[in-house]
Amino acid sequence: MKPRKYIFQRSIASLVDYSIVIIITSLYIYKFGDSTIDGSYHVSGIMVLPIFVFWLIYFVAIETILHGTLGHLILNLQPVDAKTEKPLNYSQSLIRHLLDPIDYFAFCGIIGILVINNFSESQRLGDLFAKTKMIKK
Repeated sequence: MKPRKYIFQRSIASLVDYSIVIIITSLYIYKFGDSTIDGSYHVSGIMVLPIFVFWLIYFVAIETILHGTLGHLILNLQPVDAKTEKPLNYSQSLIRHLLDPIDYFAFCGIIGILVINNFSESQRLGDLFAKTKMIKK
């Protein structure tokens, strides 16, 4: 049986997840960042660390503990080990999300969609490297 790709659901889940991350990151930068001449805000140095920690907690820790991010949970999706279909571990979650910039943001997500469509287990690059896949709960 051919695995379902869930491209629409995965796209919506990613939109939910990255909207949350971008909104919270923007609020953090506005609250704790420095104002520039053009009216924008930025953080630098050690002040960037909380952004990375939040990303790590939201995507990696929550995905490992709850077996999915908020977007996954809303859409009844679950990333699992590709062979065993058991929930993924911390390192698998970290690896799959380190490739998010390529899967989701390079060419507006086209790379992720092309990879999902062309691999038998419907995996994106992050899933291939982490040896994971997405299933419907």
